[in-house]
Amino acid sequence: AFANSRAYLGYQFLNENKISSYVASEYIFSPSYFDASQDFKRFNVTSKTVFELTEKSNLKLLLTHFNSSWNASGQIPERAIESGQIGRYGSIDPNEGGETGRQNASLTYSYIAGNQSFEAQAFASRYHFLLYSDFTFFLDNPIQGDMIRQRDDRTILGFNTKYVWTNEKNKLTVGGGIRYDDIDNQLAKTPQRKLLAVVADANAREAATHIYVKDEFEITSKLRAEIGVRFNYFNFNVADHLPTDAGHENYSGRNYQTQLAPKFNLTYSFSKDYKLFLNAGRGFHSNDARSVVQDIGNNKLPDAWGGEVGVQIKPLSKVVISAALWALELDNELVFVGDNGTTENNGASRRIGFDVSLRAQLADGLFLDADVNYAKGRFVDKAFGSILPTGYIIPLAPNLTSTGGLTYRRGKIEGALRYRHVGERAANEFNTVRALCYTVVDASVFYKMPSSRIGLVVENLLNTKWNEAQFDTESRLIGEPTSTSELHFTPGTPLMAKFILSVNF
Repeated sequence: AFANSRAYLGYQFLNENKISSYVASEYIFSPSYFDASQDFKRFNVTSKTVFELTEKSNLKLLLTHFNSSWNASGQIPERAIESGQIGRYGSIDPNEGGETGRQNASLTYSYIAGNQSFEAQAFASRYHFLLYSDFTFFLDNPIQGDMIRQRDDRTILGFNTKYVWTNEKNKLTVGGGIRYDDIDNQLAKTPQRKLLAVVADANAREAATHIYVKDEFEITSKLRAEIGVRFNYFNFNVADHLPTDAGHENYSGRNYQTQLAPKFNLTYSFSKDYKLFLNAGRGFHSNDARSVVQDIGNNKLPDAWGGEVGVQIKPLSKVVISAALWALELDNELVFVGDNGTTENNGASRRIGFDVSLRAQLADGLFLDADVNYAKGRFVDKAFGSILPTGYIIPLAPNLTSTGGLTYRRGKIEGALRYRHVGERAANEFNTVRALCYTVVDASVFYKMPSSRIGLVVENLLNTKWNEAQFDTESRLIGEPTSTSELHFTPGTPLMAKFILSVNF
């Protein structure tokens, strides 16, 4: 048994000087459901103020603060549970955990006059992340252990602007922006949270600039189109603080990458209840600045081409169904490496799939919704090329997922019964280890009063044993003569009930 504590406070006011403001704060504490207390703490503060400058313009100031800390029981191997070494909610290394925080500031000016509008936003963010993890236990260091520490400190500055012009059949948007990231990133070996060796330590400065134009227009009374194009320019500057030696390659360097990204959408309405849509476009898959500066001859962002064709129908007055076939082609695929908690580039990939969505009102106050998604992902020799002859499966890429449920809202009563499902899937490129499927059901009921709200939320109503994070990892436990590669996982939430009381004042 365990308990959560959560407190939320919000206040809104409007004065005679046409200034409206909202302040909200939240604090959460939870020992969680693991054998060892996770000591999770989170604190949020948000403030939003709107200054009405004239009848046509205003200024919005948004300030947020967030910080969190926790202990973690980490990912555990199946063999440790089967042997009785630990329970399902136990841990191999009790020293895992971390902390993170972020402060954001955003100032937005908006102007609307007739069929024209203008918006400009300046923003700044400060981010801190520190994480202690142990994926392989005693594989690399059989005496002290393999715990690592990942640290990321960054400052983000940026500016966005856009101009919109509209008429009865056309909406034209022109915009652009710039973002600058100053990142200090470090990876170190830290058994029992004691510094042993620094493996990676670098400062990366990234400047991202974009401009775009988008036009939404009516071709006929039934056919609408949206055409846009965006130009991206990235500048990377990496200063690696570690010298090149037998165990490390210095990644210092500079480079830039560019891309022209078009987008095209079509919607044809047979009637108000039947629509056909076609969407296609080009984007990019992000990559590590340290690898970019090593490839001086490559000045093109890794492409991501995607498209879908689908329908939206309303067969009954209170039923809406949407369905779409889609495909996604990537120049390269970043894959999580469970052995050390990093990512690696595994080359080009292809995904194809379909999505089906249902929304229906079954009776007064009773609503049904369901989403089913199927996808098939494969590595290919190059973008739009052939599937690899071996090792072609994208690890942990979901095949079948689904969410949905029933919701009841009437008068002072509100309730819901919801499910989420993730199907079984390959945990490595060769399908020798499988990540297990799960279906979890949650329920809630609330009663609303004039100045308060009381409710009960039950998570994992059927007390399903499900795995949240799952990875194929090679590890060695203390005393084991050799390593084993098998499924490592973080157990999902067991049956849990939350009592919720909200008071408005």
